[in-house]
Amino acid sequence: MWTDILVHIIQANAHTLQTLQLGEISGEDFDKLLFANDSQAIFYPVLWKLELHVTSMPMIGRPSLAHVPFPSLIHFDNSHIHPFNDDTILRCNRANLEFLRMPLDPILFEQLVRADAFNPKTYMSLVRIEFEYEGGPFMLYNGIDGYSMVSSAFDMAQIAYSVKIKMDSIQSSPIISQLRSSSTLQNLYAPGLNLNLCQLNQLLQHYPNLSSLACTFVDEFEGIAGDTPNTRFIRLMRKDCTIKTKVRRLEMANVGYNRDVGVQATSLFYSHR
Repeated sequence: MWTDILVHIIQANAHTLQTLQLGEISGEDFDKLLFANDSQAIFYPVLWKLELHVTSMPMIGRPSLAHVPFPSLIHFDNSHIHPFNDDTILRCNRANLEFLRMPLDPILFEQLVRADAFNPKTYMSLVRIEFEYEGGPFMLYNGIDGYSMVSSAFDMAQIAYSVKIKMDSIQSSPIISQLRSSSTLQNLYAPGLNLNLCQLNQLLQHYPNLSSLACTFVDEFEGIAGDTPNTRFIRLMRKDCTIKTKVRRLEMANVGYNRDVGVQATSLFYSHR
């Protein structure tokens, strides 16, 4: 349980703290770490790693800060509610940010888009990105849908080595058609991303150095004979859809009507390492 004494200890050491882990903290208590009793802004000039789990937000909503509280931040790990209503965290040390994990909702996403926070050219050192989307892919807010939110994550995948996207049932068609190629991305974890065989091939062509991929396979094979595709169709698929990449690890969930078909497909993809 957070007390005024704990808050005061952190405030008193703000200028020397290099790492800070805040578990199960309310939005009200987190705000106290950013402002003294006289409303004077508190800075953490050498803090490079911040991990937090905000459990709730104030009734007045999330704050927007004019000052940059963590100017040396390079590792931000937020496992629950985002404590700001704007790009405060991303403004702290954007050019040197290496690790970014944060939840997104449509309202916060709109603010970040307005601030051009998803521009990959402004992140020079980003290695790992993790976004968790609240509300599902069909949540709408002022014309914003989940597809555009996921597309923004893929835009940032141009410069990151590892991208993790947590979102239920992502329709891939509008995303795959707008992908920008990247030779940097090596690990993509998007288990909710629904791909058919052709879309999977397109994805891997855009990321030639991808070594690890998690997605959902949704294709329904033609030429079904009993429980498995017929031999002729498998031969055609091998001929026309050979996947030449550096993939070494592939995790796929099958949501088609025949699980045996999905197993056959997974084996096929993995054999083209």
